[in-house]
Parts: sequence; C-alpha cells; structure tokens
Amino acid sequence: MPSALLLIDLQRDFLQGPRLTPHPAALIDAVASLLERFRRSRAPIFHVITSVTTQQAGLPHWQSRGLTRCVPGTAGHTAPEPLTPTGTEPVFHKRWYSGCEDPGLVSALRMARVETVYLCGVHWRACLRSTAIDLSQAGFQVVLVDEACGDDDPVHGMIVRDWLLTRFCRAASLAQVLHAIEPEDAGAGINQQESVPLPAPNPAPNTSPANWHYAPATQEPLYPVDSLRTDGIQQATALCRSAALPWSHTPISRRIEHVRKIAEGVEQQSEAFARLITRETGKPVVDARLEVGFGVALVREVCSRAAERLTAESGPGWQMVRRPHGTVAVITPWNNPLAIPLGKLAPALVYGNAVAWKPAPAGLGLARALAALCSTQGLPHGLVTLIPGDRQTAELLIRDPAVDAVTLTGSEAAGISCQIESLRRAIPCQAELGGNNAAVLWDPVDREAALQQTARGAFGGAGQRCTANRRLIVPRIELAPIVARLVEITRTLPWGDPHDEATFLGPVISAIARDRLTALTARTRHAGHTVITPHLEGEFQGTAERRGWYVPPTLVVCDDPQAEIVQEEAFGPLLVIQPADDWNQALQLCDHVRQGLVASLWTRDSRRQHEFLSRVRVGLVKFNQSTAGATAAAPFGGWKHSGFGPPEHGCADVEFYTRIQSIYSTDEIPRPPTEVSS
Repeated sequence: MPSALLLIDLQRDFLQGPRLTPHPAALIDAVASLLERFRRSRAPIFHVITSVTTQQAGLPHWQSRGLTRCVPGTAGHTAPEPLTPTGTEPVFHKRWYSGCEDPGLVSALRMARVETVYLCGVHWRACLRSTAIDLSQAGFQVVLVDEACGDDDPVHGMIVRDWLLTRFCRAASLAQVLHAIEPEDAGAGINQQESVPLPAPNPAPNTSPANWHYAPATQEPLYPVDSLRTDGIQQATALCRSAALPWSHTPISRRIEHVRKIAEGVEQQSEAFARLITRETGKPVVDARLEVGFGVALVREVCSRAAERLTAESGPGWQMVRRPHGTVAVITPWNNPLAIPLGKLAPALVYGNAVAWKPAPAGLGLARALAALCSTQGLPHGLVTLIPGDRQTAELLIRDPAVDAVTLTGSEAAGISCQIESLRRAIPCQAELGGNNAAVLWDPVDREAALQQTARGAFGGAGQRCTANRRLIVPRIELAPIVARLVEITRTLPWGDPHDEATFLGPVISAIARDRLTALTARTRHAGHTVITPHLEGEFQGTAERRGWYVPPTLVVCDDPQAEIVQEEAFGPLLVIQPADDWNQALQLCDHVRQGLVASLWTRDSRRQHEFLSRVRVGLVKFNQSTAGATAAAPFGGWKHSGFGPPEHGCADVEFYTRIQSIYSTDEIPRPPTEVSS
C-alpha cells in the first residue's frame, strides 16, 4: 500500500534534552536509516517542525518556565545534518502539538495517495500522540516506529505508546520497516536474511506470518518463528489456568520430584543442549556448557529448600500461609536461553504455579527442546505452555486476564512496559533489565589478575550478558600503562567460530546487533574518544572464511561521563575505560549511570571496601573479581533502572512466586499439612 514517512519535531532544541530516551545519537541514526531507505524507494517524506517567532507566545509550559525554543533562524530550530530535509521534501510548521495543525499536511498526504504513515520523532506523550490521533481521524493507518520515537519522560511515553496501540495504531521495529519499504534497487544491497514481517493490526487472528531465525555464526536459516496473537494467547493461557489449580493442590514433595527430574534430563542431555545454544545464539561451546551447568544448579537450589520456605507461621488466633499466584507469564531472552528459563520455570512450578512461557525468537528452538523435555517428566498437560512470538506477543500476554504474575528478563523498555501493564492490572511484576557495570581498579593486590579478569568479563559471550564488565575506572596517572596492557590481553583472547573449542568470544546475535554496535563505535570515534580494536591486527580463530555477524572486541578510552558510550549499555564486546583524578571521583563515576546491577572494586584497602559498599547503588557488589557471573544460591536483582520488583534466585524466589495470606479465627486454626502449600 502507498506509504509515507513523517518526521515530527526532530530539531536540536528537542534533541538536546538530558533524559531523552533513546539516546539522541541513537535516535538520530535510526531516523537517518529510515530517511535513506524511503529516499531510495522514492516514497513520500514529510517533515513537521515547531516554529515560534519572537512575536508569538510559545507553549504555556515554556512561558511559565521562561523558555524560548524553536525560533526560526536559531540553531535550535534546525534539524541535525543527517535529518535535514531535501528541497523536494515538504516542511510543515506548527506552534502547538499536532502535526496536523497545518491543514496542508493532510492535503499533501491525500494528494500523494498515501494510505499508511510511518511516524517517528519526539515526544511520545505530546506531539507524536496528537499527530497520530489526528492522522487516524483523517483516515490514515499510522505505524509507530519504536526505535525512531523518543521521549524525555520514558515511562509516560511508554504509557502513551501502549494506549495508542490498543486503539488505532500499529507499532513496528526499525528492522521491520526497513524491510517493508523496498528501495527501487531492491535486488541489490538488501540482505533477505534480515527480513522481518510488519506486524498485523492489533488485535489480530491467531498468528502472524513466519519470520526466520538465522545462526549467528554462519547465517544459516534455522527455523521460522510464528507469533501468537490475541486468540492464540487466550487459548494458551486457558490451558495454563486449567492446570494451575490441581497442580497447586499437589503435595510439594511431588512437585519437587517432577522439577528435579527436569534438571536430571537436562544434565543427561547436557552436550546436546550446549551445542544447541551455540548453534542458535553464537555463544562459544565452552561457555554454553557452563550455562547448562548453571541452569541445572538453579533448579537444584530451588528444590533443595522449597519445602522449608513454605512452612506456615502462626500466633494466637492467626496463621500465615503462602499461596501460589496461579498462572505466571515467563518472558525470557536469547542470551542465556537455557539457564534463565530454568531459573524462572523451576521456582514457578515448585511453588505451585502454571507457566505461560514466551521465549525470545532467537532462542525458540532451544525453548521447544526444553518444553519437550518438561512434557516427558509427567507434568500435567498445559502446566508449561510455550508461546512463540515477538515484542507485541509479550505485551499481549501480559495484558491477558488469565495471567496472574509476570517475570521478565529483557531490555529497559520491555521492563517499563511490563511494569506499566502489571500496575494497570494490579499483578506482581519481576523484571531484570541488564546493567552498565563498572569495575573500579584502585590499588589492587594483583593488577595483572584484575586486568585479565576484567577483559574476560567484558568480552566473554561477546559482551552479551547483563553482568558483563562494561566499564573500568582507573587512576588517571595509571591510564596509559593500563590501556596498553589491556590491548595486549585482549589480543590474546581467541575470537571467532563459536563451535571451535578454543574460541573465547564468538559473533553477536544478529545483523541488526552488529550494525547497531558498528554505528555506536562510529559515533564514539566521531565524538573524539579513543577507540582501539586489538584484533584487527590479530587472527580470526577457527573458520577460514568469516560468514557470521562478528564484532571485534573493542576498547574505548572516554573522559566524558555524559558520553553515550558511558551512559548507554552497549550489550556487545565493548569495554569503556574511564580515568579518575582521585578516589572520590572514581566512586562518582561508578554510580553516575541510571543502571545499577553490578559493581566491583579491586583493592587491598578494607576501608575503601566499606566506603564502596555504602556509596554504590547496585544490587550485586563484588570485591577483587570481575562483575561478570553469579551464583545459583544468592539473590540476583538490580537497583535503579536495572530491575523492578523483587530479585530472583535463592531465598528471593519464594517472595515472588507466592503471596502471603494471613488467616484469622476465634477457633484454633488447623495447621496445613507440610506436604501441601495451599
């Protein structure tokens, strides 16, 4: 159908906000890629900008704060160079919110016979919202391009996005739009392996068209991914609900026995699971084996203590018991496609819940294998129901009235959306959202060991794990020798084919991830920061021909604490080195990001350790070790933007997967049998 691209308020005055999400540089890159594709396709492009002359009054909240913005002739009124309109692209002006304030916009869209408008720009809660409403009222289909829309109040923005999607808009990822808009030279330059279908309107029938997942190391097509929509999700959660009540009445000893058998089955097939992890995610096979072992340990940890954690407490005239929620939606990522699901499925089941499991598309093959194994352990039909799909599927699952609680591991945006919808439905939400983890190296006992472990913690798994060492903070006077040694250490880390037993870091998950990291590195270099890629001088490990989506391990020296490379979680093989003038500044740099998952201190000074504990705001603190990794027995959860709700694992599991019920009676309250949790 005829489509057009509409850019809203992509002006410097709006893009310079300190809290804009996504980061302005990433937002500009995303919109620039859309512009390039639409220009190549010769599809219509329209720009809407805010223009307030000195004789006109600005928006009321600008006036109340004494702000002057978007005045023609000023730098703030213009777009950044990559987004500057060409002479053939119409520009429409507005003073308030809606892009349709100028009636010429709707007229121009109709003259161009446009049916679908792809909308990007800022801000979700105001101008994008008003424009989307007016365009829909005028009869156009509006598609919101997620990575190309921003807001400096991301929670409010996400609420508006979700509201629009439940009324009359669609949402699409940048990759989906780039695929949907075919350039005139479509036969050249388009990698069909990156193609993603545009999502159907919401709600929609059972499934959407299939998308394919490709092996990161070889680009081999592995399997199609069908996304369940409203009807399919309702059928899946109905299965869970029918299984949940009888399962909750099953003695806990039997529930533990069933779940323990799942761990035994995984262990018996450990090598097959490890090879499947490597094939689907590109994780080196040595690390994949460690993941299998960690997943088994998580299950056994739950089984070893579950019964004692359900022991009832009582007093005169009262008793406290723990009840399962019912159906728990489990939403898991691709980077640990076995361990993270096992760490959620096991406590959910042991504590008496049914599970509606939505794995990431890139881990769907392994999820099917694990679900099949679960079905062989005598679990009731529907107790673990697999729901394939994308982001929209996950959002629909959380909204489903049969879901009683949600646990999610994913991006910050996914966590905000999950929290908002869970709050709307008044159900518990647990979200682990990644980290921008710093290690502070300050008078360590063994500097060589510290640098070796930091490099391995940064680049293991190609940096695609939430606990990866993203940043290293060092004394400025030691910066040069530390960087030089890190270059040498990084060069020794084998980089290449993940199936090779000697490989330490393999490819990133997809072409989209590779391109995102390449663009981030280019922006970082353009901003004047030092970027070092030691392996450009080294040798690629394993295969003679590099075919997968590989990103070389990269070091960045950055002295700007506000830089994008410092503030944003790269989620790739990038380590940022930040020099500090003194100990106090080192602590400030460590905590000067919105995430708060892990922080590490390398020192021999116990007084510094105590001060570190009192000042850093993170969920996990480590001393004299890398930030990467965790143990199965300890609670795991981030602070600030790294997590919502209670932590997972260890003694924390019972806090999320059950809820407390206090019972009062004037008569003696019979204590429930220890074999029953409900």
